[in-house]
Amino acid sequence: MLGDLGRKLRHTLYAPPFSVGHTSITLLFLSQITIFIVALGLLSRFTLRVLASEVRIHTSLAVSQQYAVARIVSYLIFVFGGIIGLEVLG
Repeated sequence: MLGDLGRKLRHTLYAPPFSVGHTSITLLFLSQITIFIVALGLLSRFTLRVLASEVRIHTSLAVSQQYAVARIVSYLIFVFGGIIGLEVLG
């Protein structure tokens, strides 16, 4: 009974409901992408907060400039992390 359930679950996770180009899109692949994007967003937000507080302490920039620098670095982390992650995921 448990073996049959495992086979059905494996089939559900690995059976591609559709494909894009030569890449098969499975439920497992979609869940990996979702987890990766959420983790990347959290890392980007954490970086924004840390940089905003650290730049504020150590520079004499205006508050808006400090926020802009922190936001740009946060976007760069998100973009480069996305490029690297999508290359790794497939």
